[in-house]
Amino acid sequence: MIGFADERVINFLNNEVLIYEDKGVIYYLGTEDPENYTNIINEWLQLPVVTLIYNGPEEYRTDVDQALAHSGVIQGIGDIIMLVKLRVSGDLTYISISCNGETYENSESLCTTDQITREIQTFLERVFGEIEKPNFGFLVHIGESIKTEVIEKPNKPVTFEFEQKYFTVKIGDSVRYLPEGFYTFTGNTIYVSKNMNMELTPFYFDNADMVYCYDDQFVVYKQGALRYPDGKISCISQEPYDLVQEEAVPYTVSVSDGRLDRKASVCGIYDGYMIFSNGMISPFSFAWQMKVSGPILEWCAQNDYLFILDLSSYVRLIDLKNRKLLWKKFIPRAWGIGVFEDKVYVGIDNGLVMINFEGETIGERECRDFGVTPNGVIYLTDDEEGHFIRYNDVCVLIRSDEVTVYTDQVHVFHNVQKVRNLSRCVVVKTDKGCWVIPK
Repeated sequence: MIGFADERVINFLNNEVLIYEDKGVIYYLGTEDPENYTNIINEWLQLPVVTLIYNGPEEYRTDVDQALAHSGVIQGIGDIIMLVKLRVSGDLTYISISCNGETYENSESLCTTDQITREIQTFLERVFGEIEKPNFGFLVHIGESIKTEVIEKPNKPVTFEFEQKYFTVKIGDSVRYLPEGFYTFTGNTIYVSKNMNMELTPFYFDNADMVYCYDDQFVVYKQGALRYPDGKISCISQEPYDLVQEEAVPYTVSVSDGRLDRKASVCGIYDGYMIFSNGMISPFSFAWQMKVSGPILEWCAQNDYLFILDLSSYVRLIDLKNRKLLWKKFIPRAWGIGVFEDKVYVGIDNGLVMINFEGETIGERECRDFGVTPNGVIYLTDDEEGHFIRYNDVCVLIRSDEVTVYTDQVHVFHNVQKVRNLSRCVVVKTDKGCWVIPK
């Protein structure tokens, strides 16, 4: 029988509660006097308590716990030691049990994994007889306060239930009210356990071959088909270069130099214009086509200005709005170009020259490579620092097995197969899928 001397007051999650425990087993926890529930507690006190020592695969520990609970044997710190040894090979299971002077093992008649609970229950019935479990127990609700209620047909004296908590999660401009738990937002898995304010990070598309953006939605290219958010599927044999107004732009397009129609590779899309590797430019409508340079090595743009570095080491500035070549400048051994604020940066040999928008050289500096980000220019002075790939408004630093993408934020990826700078987003293709960074 229990008495006042056996109970004590504890601070439980900032709540003062009364607790009655014995042999490591909690028989009651709540704000009321446990003497009010003497009959229920005494019924549980009649059940045997064992100290379980388990030796076996962790994934089958629950089978042992269930066998004890179903048999009416309580786990705690009892005078009776119960040793359970399990060994599993495929679906076959070896069981060895020792408890209260009794032993059992099935080395010559192995059972299957789905029979573990039944085998242990049979042994426990042999050791303790058929135990009549109490009809009532306690359920403790844990939230801002502690509430205890009597429940029917429990497996143990006291069961704890945590109140579902909700939190405000702000992602970009959207706000969500979510229960505590694991969530995946824009490719990152987090555990929501407090109010959170998250910055937008890349979106992730598992097993996608490529992803395109339009109207703040995503179109996935997978297994030879474009899959639109409204469920429409468009079969297309080759991965498109980009998607413009829901239409696929192929890697090669027929363009005219005024005499002949020729196939040309698309090397960029900017502000409604397509830029071709043979030095042609055209609006999406193909209302006109214009030859602006020789074969293009790299290009960059700012507002209505298009800067082109061709294979002959000429830098040209084209006024897109007026379809006019403003100037060209020969820079021997040029290998890269970028623009930031009011300067054009051109890589030559082991350095850079800076040019203003009038085509005048205004400075030089040493470097092995450079990249232009929305926040400034990054200079590399050592080959071991990696090398840049420049994509107009985006640059990518490749270093060993790590790829860093510089947009208005910095994103680091591994196991990268390729990076695509599209008109509305940057896509990083890995061995498992695509990360998408909207612009």
